[in-house]
Amino acid sequence: MFDYHMHTDVSPDSDLRLKDLCTLAIRKGLKEICITDHYCVKKGCIHYQTKSTRDAQIKEIKKIRKQFPKLKIRYGIEMDYHGDNEKEIHSFLNHNDIDFVIGSLHYYGFNLLDKPWFRLMREQLRGFFNHLKKIASKPSGKHLYKARSLYNLTAFPELYFRKKKYLENYYALMKKAIQSELFDVIGHCTEFTRYAHFQYSQYKEYLKECAALMKKHKVGFEINMGLLFSPDEESVALLVNHGVKNITIGSDTHNEHQLRYADYAKAKKILQKCGIKKICSFHKRKRTYEVL
Repeated sequence: MFDYHMHTDVSPDSDLRLKDLCTLAIRKGLKEICITDHYCVKKGCIHYQTKSTRDAQIKEIKKIRKQFPKLKIRYGIEMDYHGDNEKEIHSFLNHNDIDFVIGSLHYYGFNLLDKPWFRLMREQLRGFFNHLKKIASKPSGKHLYKARSLYNLTAFPELYFRKKKYLENYYALMKKAIQSELFDVIGHCTEFTRYAHFQYSQYKEYLKECAALMKKHKVGFEINMGLLFSPDEESVALLVNHGVKNITIGSDTHNEHQLRYADYAKAKKILQKCGIKKICSFHKRKRTYEVL
């Protein structure tokens, strides 16, 4: 099995060292992984990273490959997309050693996260979230889910109180990200279902529009196994039925527990149920298909 969404301590919200992640991946039985730490070209963003960080990480990965010859280690980036920084992203991604890029919408067009006081409040809640993570029976436990919901409520109030407007903004930004052709896949394309209750019928038509663009621009999606699967099974079926066949699987690992409980068998079952027999792997941004 391959895992194409994994974070190390280069990401501000991960504490996993690269060597430890590779060791855990082998124990999990993975044959190929792609390191996809958070990057953002927008100064002030909590995921902001410079090209020097990128280059240092590339060097580290080249060294670690020698220590784990039986594990294929790709270098990827999970890049934040805001809609107004495409030239900067293009410049950042112009590097021959980048294998794969996820385009992610972490801010949904709202700019509260740009406020220092708001980021401080989020960090305080993150501490509470991490405490519950330690005492929860497993990462997807109900207490952890509630803590994560509380944590995200502070950043995404529109998600709870203005759902229609939220969905319009979210998918408008996603369509723009797809049309930019900067990314190999779009990350967790129904992420909002992790943090608030949405009926499939509420976002189905938006997702159909995105599926048409994905097919046209040859941009794929990922099966993301974070706190909850994103996209959900109905959404995967919709995307596949509308001709989107470029798919990766990723645990979105930020810590040891997430990788330990990553359910690759479930992801495989969802895809097989939709008629998918192959998933994508990447090398230097070139896509190949591997038997699921």
